[in-house]
Amino acid sequence: MGRGVQLLFVWMVCLFWGVEVVNASVGVEEEQGVKVLLYHRVGEEEKYPSTSVSVSQFEAHLELLSRLNFRVVGLEEALRRVREEGKVKEPIAVITFDDGFRSIMDSAWPLLQERGLPFTIFVNGGVHEKPGGAFMTWSMLREMGESGLMSLGSHGLRHESFLGMDEALRREMIESDVALIEDRWGRKPKFFSYPYGETDEDGERLVEELGFLAGFGQHSGVVGEKSRRYFLPRFSLNYRYGGEERLSQILKTVPFYVDLLRPESRVVDVDIEKVLLRMGGGGSRASCFGKGELLDLERKGGGESWLFLEGVKGGERYRVNCTYPVGGGFYGWGGLILFVR
Repeated sequence: MGRGVQLLFVWMVCLFWGVEVVNASVGVEEEQGVKVLLYHRVGEEEKYPSTSVSVSQFEAHLELLSRLNFRVVGLEEALRRVREEGKVKEPIAVITFDDGFRSIMDSAWPLLQERGLPFTIFVNGGVHEKPGGAFMTWSMLREMGESGLMSLGSHGLRHESFLGMDEALRREMIESDVALIEDRWGRKPKFFSYPYGETDEDGERLVEELGFLAGFGQHSGVVGEKSRRYFLPRFSLNYRYGGEERLSQILKTVPFYVDLLRPESRVVDVDIEKVLLRMGGGGSRASCFGKGELLDLERKGGGESWLFLEGVKGGERYRVNCTYPVGGGFYGWGGLILFVR
């Protein structure tokens, strides 16, 4: 079977089960973990299809969560469950937004408020100082916060990538944002989201040192007991990749732990051709994809495999998604992201 045909077959299987499985807990007795969903804009899909979902898509997502018996909880409760229970077996989802766009209040907030669903917005505090424009004002954020449904996380004072930024500036960007949020909102943010989902291992250590409970990227995967606490995955949804079928597929995934062994950092040189991964249970049956292609794996045993990369270019984010069939239409899903110099 050719590589393109293999890829098409795998995704057709995923989509088939995504449509057919009615209850998200059927057939899975192991760890389900927490599915953290990431949105940016709602109702701005004509202008921003890569960062917005339509209002009808967002409403369909909320209906699907309910139909599949998912409990939508706040970030703090979700991570407390992971910390205390280890293997979370109840279907749990978390709703997050990055950047604090005005369309969240205009289009998403009425639907969330009607259903009483909690959510978190990660904000760059500096952009909310000026009224009008694409971003919410502090008064709008406080209005949603008074409901008890919304919490705020830090996204850095300005939306600038951590990659290539020295530690002193990173620290200033975070500490200034935290101080501004605490002053304007009245509470200190407990979670951090890296701008563009980008950070190296030093950035993770800084976020931990500054007292956050967790840090989040934008790579796909399910949060579980062995996930990196300061670089947790989220499933990003947008107009192009935000159909009910895709969310159905996401909601039937379980944690799959994929660790980078070589090189030791996620920031790699452009001439890299392969990486050494350690994959948890199910790794012997896993398939990994990058740039829409099925990638070659050389299995070494003991959960370790050489993964051969294709088409790596400087200055890009190289995303790898590894999956394996669990049974009953469920898949283990682990994501890895490399930042190419």
